[in-house]
Order: sequence, then structure tokens, then C-alpha cells
Amino acid sequence: MLSLVVASLLVAGASASYLPVPLNTFAAAERYCQSYGGHLASIHSGFDNQGVTSFVNQQGYPAAFIGLQRQPSGLWTYTDGTTDNYVNWALNNPTNENCVTVGTDGFWYSVGCDDIETAVCYIADIPTIPTLPTMVPTRGPPTYQCPPGWSYFATSGACYWVGSSNTVDAARTTCTQMGADLTSIHSAEENGFVLGLAFRYTQTCTQASPWYYSVWTGGIVANGYNYWSDGTPFTYANFYGHGDPVNGAIYLVTESGCSDFSLWRVTGSKTASLTNFVCKNAVAKYLPIPKSNFNAAEAVCQANGGHLASVHNAFDNKAVTAFVVQQGYSAAFIGLQRQPSGKWLYSDGSAGNYFNWAIFNPNTDNCVTVGSDGYCLAMTKPATPKRNSEKEQPLKKAAPKISKQPDDSKQLISVKGVLISLVFSFVFACAGTYLFAKPLIEPVGYSLPPAPPFEGALKQNEVLARAERLLLDQIYGPESLAIHPVSGRLWASMKTGLICEIALDGDTPEIKRAVSLTNFTDCDGSYTTASRCGRPLGLRITPKGELLVADAYLGLFLIDLDREKVSNLFASGSEVNNDLKNPTRYLNDLDVLPDGRIVMSESSHRFDDRDFLLDLFEHRPNGRILTFKPATGELKALAKNLYFPNGIQVYGNDVIYSEMGMARIQRINYKTLETETIVDNLPGYPDNLRMDKLGQLLVPIPTIRDSFDAWLAERPGLRAFITTVLSPRALAFVAEYFTTPYGLVLRVDPLTGRIIESYHDPKGETMPSISMALETTDGRLYLGSDTNYFLGRLENKYLFKKNLF
Repeated sequence: MLSLVVASLLVAGASASYLPVPLNTFAAAERYCQSYGGHLASIHSGFDNQGVTSFVNQQGYPAAFIGLQRQPSGLWTYTDGTTDNYVNWALNNPTNENCVTVGTDGFWYSVGCDDIETAVCYIADIPTIPTLPTMVPTRGPPTYQCPPGWSYFATSGACYWVGSSNTVDAARTTCTQMGADLTSIHSAEENGFVLGLAFRYTQTCTQASPWYYSVWTGGIVANGYNYWSDGTPFTYANFYGHGDPVNGAIYLVTESGCSDFSLWRVTGSKTASLTNFVCKNAVAKYLPIPKSNFNAAEAVCQANGGHLASVHNAFDNKAVTAFVVQQGYSAAFIGLQRQPSGKWLYSDGSAGNYFNWAIFNPNTDNCVTVGSDGYCLAMTKPATPKRNSEKEQPLKKAAPKISKQPDDSKQLISVKGVLISLVFSFVFACAGTYLFAKPLIEPVGYSLPPAPPFEGALKQNEVLARAERLLLDQIYGPESLAIHPVSGRLWASMKTGLICEIALDGDTPEIKRAVSLTNFTDCDGSYTTASRCGRPLGLRITPKGELLVADAYLGLFLIDLDREKVSNLFASGSEVNNDLKNPTRYLNDLDVLPDGRIVMSESSHRFDDRDFLLDLFEHRPNGRILTFKPATGELKALAKNLYFPNGIQVYGNDVIYSEMGMARIQRINYKTLETETIVDNLPGYPDNLRMDKLGQLLVPIPTIRDSFDAWLAERPGLRAFITTVLSPRALAFVAEYFTTPYGLVLRVDPLTGRIIESYHDPKGETMPSISMALETTDGRLYLGSDTNYFLGRLENKYLFKKNLF
């Protein structure tokens, strides 16, 4: 399933939908495809071959990677897990190279996997987006309006502005201050348009540095991977392609006398100052409305698929003002309206974050017009809006309000009480308790390397401190998150046993419905109710739009969201075919393999989720990676003897998993069973893993490592003593009390294990204990946690991946 932005890039055939991939290596091209929910194309018939060949010719490619690759065994397999049941090799092929391109003639050529080629993705299950019905007569086609000094290009539907003589960082700052970004380029037509904005005719290259007469774009090359700073997909390339750096900023040569005229070059210099730069901003469609009150005007806008205009930056304000002047209006309503709380919100749900009030404004009125001078005037009170009383029906029960303390007071042990009891317990233990009591665990000593310092890519910052807290005190422990690709709604697994559907529209998310996997009504997320109420952890949306749930106590579930039907695929305690002595106990995260099997982490077959600290204190390999085949019910262990495996992410034929007990990330090939460490010695203990839009791993670190961890690791006897003196519940409270709050998310290259960048909340005051980071199509990060009473959201503008060289 794809967003409209991605869907607009696809070319649909009779049996496949193809996405063009710019010049890249085989692995990078596959990662690009996976970021859009697909794989490099597989070909299983002459019909498929003709479809791919036609697409290659249509894109003007000389050849393009498909997903076929030779394995170490000598077998050829596709990245989607299928085998080569059809081939169309060219003469004298295949050679000893291990990857494959399809040429314009339809024949296949074996090439090096590290060669730089264009490629073809195959994307399945693209939804049909219905058009909105017209409820009232429209006012004619909308007008595309650019502010004065900006140029409109119909093919891209965007406005462009040319600045002069600047470095790339300064140029981008200028663009963002206007509410725009450095230009992205998505077609040869758009490349020509941008070229024309700053074109300079010369018979020869007149400068000592031939790229001087050039234009900064928003293109960034980072270790051979390409992306645009405005977050749009990299679907077109026009590189010069000889000798340029693999890290740097992309510029367009605009001097006609140069051999690389109209082509893209790359420079790694941050001090280079080019003649021009081009800013770009997607333009809004403006529709004039005749004189009416605020509510009637908003109704006309909604009937035409929109809202009264929102103004969030100087670019928007100039564009709206230009439209007001063009229409001959003295002033016109925008969607801004004062709420009873005093907060200004737009009718599209966004918050007022930019204001350009005229003098003596705002006054006591609650609606706003923009005058032909560009200033806002508050005027004309609207009718009182009616409250919508209709609610969506929950699957089993509505989400309850969550108090700040989910446990009942009789069963809670205060931190102070725990510390006092610990002192007395220690005294009695010295008198003989420890001699007669049997420890709950059989710990072993171990040693991890010292935690890496917070420097380089791990340098501390306060990015996560800028995150918002959503649904504060309405939810508890949103540990795992999943976005439904059609509805756009977020599903979150709560500590209370609920799985909630959250509408993300506008500035104020809202819980729409919730499902419980049991019929118990006293579920509060406490230690005593967890085992019967369940603790849903890993969530994934299947290709059919169903919701997969791994529950730590209840097993594996499949939820048909349309029919509101819950199915238990297998219960906790089920036998594992190739490990009969250890039935399932503690499922954690999950994903779906290319062959349709569900792959899951089982953090421990000895301890429950509520007693997870006992497993970490014991430090024995009690964890497994399991696979389940829905068609046959076959449940098998893919990997055994792991130290608290947690997050799961399928990546081609690899299952990437976080091994929390070892502070590392591993991969296992689900076909060959070869295992490899991707990242060793992380600064903390990794949790759920998810891919971002660039195919990079988002790795949350809910708890950082410190010197006490290393000291305790080498003292198994002390750990045995602690678990003898303290009940598991008391141990959890003491551990939480002494844990340093910290918020940390890493971006990691899944191929090399390189930590690309990190986002921190060093004081842990805003966004501590993050268990999940999920990037949505708009570039925002939603942040889950096993313990927080809110959902986190971090805006794309605070992430620095756009400035990577």
C-alpha cells in the first residue's frame, strides 16, 4: 500500500506496478524498493519480462537491475524470496557476476552487484483513491498561486525562486526561512525548467572552476545513497557520473559552454559558493468564494475537497495575499479561528504557528481575514459549532481513561517502602534468609565492552526534547506502533491490554476505537492483571491490511480491521516443532517474511514480560527467533540461544533483530541460517526495530548503559542475592528508581552497521524510555514507550538527515 505521493510515481501494467530507481548499487536499489513496500522486480514469465522491458524502454534506461541474485550455493533467487522459474539470458550470459540487469532488448545480462545501474521496483497492492463527491456547485477550477517573484511550473505544481551566490547551507537556510526548501527535481522536464531559471549562455567554460555558473539543488549524496532535502522520493537522476565524491551536495551546471551542461555534479565542499540556488515550494490550489460568513465559506471549501486557507509561513502569506489582490478583494477569510481555550486553530486542524497581525489586532473577535496588504484582521464571530455526537464502534470496548497510577493502591509498593523493606530484608538476609531461600535465577558472570562515548555520530543533542507529548494521561505504555497505509491511522499496543486506533488528523490526535484480546474489564496495566489481560507488544500491518499482534502472555493474533474479527493464530504455551522441551512463553516483536511466514522474537522461554528483569539478571541464552506458517500452523525456531531478542525487521532474506541482553543488533539469513553481527556494543539496550523511508534502521534505546551495569555484570552472586531478597515486583520498582532517564534513537545503516546519526533527550524530561520510533510518510517520527503515559511525535524539521553529506 502506498501514499498518493508514491502512487503518483508508479506506472501500472496488467500484472505489476513498477517504480523507477535512480543510479545505485544492487543492495541500495533493493533497500530503496523496500522503503516503498516492494522489492526489485521479479520475472516469472514472458509476460513479466515484456512488462519490465517496456518499462525500461519507457524510462529511457539502457538497462536496469531486477531482483535476481546468485547465492553462495550457486542458485539464483529473487530478493522477494521467489526462485528463477523463467530466464531469458543474453548470448554468453550469465558470466561469473552475481547480479542481473534487463536491457532494452529484453535479454538478461549478469553484472557486478556493486555496479552502478538504474533499477526497477515491483510494488503490489496499490489502493484506488476515491475522489470526493461534489456537494455544492463549485466556483470553477482552483487557481495555482505563487507569491510575487516566484515562478510556477505546471508539471510539478510548484513555485520556484532563484537566489544568488551562497553556500549550500546558507542557501537552504534562506529557502526554509521562506517556508520552502532547496529544489528537488523529479523529471527531465523539471530539470529543464530549473535550468532555464538560471541559464547562462557561453561558448566555453569561462571560470577556472567550471561549476561556478551552477545552481544548488536540495540533492544530497550520502555514501552513495541519494535523497532530496525536502523529503520527496529520489525518482529521477541526471548525474555527470565521473569522479564526483560519494558524499556531498548536488548542483546543476547551468553554463552552456561546459561539457557537463545541464547535468548534476556533486561537491563535498561546504564552503563552495555557487552563482545561484533555487528554492521550491509545493503550491496550494486557491478557490475564490463569494461573500458569505465563515461557516458557509468553510462548507464550500470542504465540498470542493479542501478547507479555508491556512497560513504557516511567509511564503503562504505572500501567496494568499497575491491571490486576494488578483481577485480584487479588499480582504478575505482564512481558516484561522480562536477556540474557547484561547488557542488559534485552522479549520484543517493545524495550529496557528505563524502570525502577521495588523496593528491593534487581534481584538475580541474570533475569525480572521487577510487584507490586500498581507496583514491579518480578526472579525466576524462564527456561529457556535455543533458537537458531533456519533462515535465509531470499538471492536470490543472503548479505550478507558488512564489514571497516572494504573495499579490499585493495596498492591502497589512505593519506592520509599521498597527501599525501607530492602534495608530490613538485607539485615534478615544476613541472619540466614539467603542461606535457606532458593534464588529465582541461575545467573552467570559476563562482560561487555565499555559503552561507546557520546561523540561523533553519537554526540549528544536535544532533538528529542523538542518532541510533542500527545494523548497525555489518556494512554499507558504505547510500546509498539503501526501505521495503516490506507486509512493513515496509527495503531498502538497499550500496557492495559488494549490496541488502540488513533486518528492523526490535525494537531490533536484522537482515539477512535480499541480492541481487547480478552474479556476482562479490570485491566489497568498492573503487575497483577498483566498475565490475564495480556500485554500486546509487536504490531505489523499485513499486505492485506490486517493487523498482526504478538502478545507477551496470550500468543499471536490476527485482526481483520474491516470485519472487526479477532483470530488467535496460536496461544502462549504452544509447542515449537524443533524445540519441544521449551513451549512458547514471551513473544515480543514480529514481521512477515517474503514467503508469507510470520517471524517473531521470543525474548525468553523462562520468564514472563512482567519479570523480564529476571531474564536480564540471569543473563542466559533463553531467547529465540520463531517462525509461524499460517497455512499449516507450523511453528519452528529459526534461531536459539539468544540473549533477550527484541525488535524484528525483515530485510530481503535477512531477519534483523536486536539482542537487548548483549547491547547489539544481529542478522540471520532465513534461508541459509547464516548469522552476522551488524552493530556491536551499542550505548544502551536496543528495543523495536523499524525501517525509515530511506531504508535505514531506526533503533530506539530505552535505557542507556553505565558503569554500574558493567560492575553488576561481573557479580552473578550479588544478582542471585538481590533476586532472593526482593520479589520480582519490588525489583522492578527499585530498578526503575535507580535508572537514569534518557531518550535516545539511532539511525543505523543495515548493510554496514554504521551509526548515521542519533537523536537525544539527555535529561529524559520530555521523551524518556523510547521503545519504538516509526517514521510516517510525512517524515514525522512517532515515538512509543513501554512506560510513558503519552505518545511522542517529532516533526521532520528537527531531524538532521536532510543536511547529511
